[in-house]
Amino acid sequence: MLNITRLHNAVSAISFYWRMINISIDYAHRWKSFGKLIINHSLHKWILIEQELILRGNVIFVFEIAHLLNKIEMKIATESEK
Repeated sequence: MLNITRLHNAVSAISFYWRMINISIDYAHRWKSFGKLIINHSLHKWILIEQELILRGNVIFVFEIAHLLNKIEMKIATESEK
């Protein structure tokens, strides 16, 4: 039960992180700074790209944890997977 709760919290955190990135990208396409959209400023664009890469890595990590948890509960996991 505790592992399911931890997995649920991880998925929830990633979903909020995904929402934050999408709001940031939308904001960057609408607002201007120094006469141009902030998405066109290279530093801001690189920060958004970096955050999305971190998010995608975390999504892969959480799905791998869910896969391993499934194997453990079905009792087909190897010792290294446990």
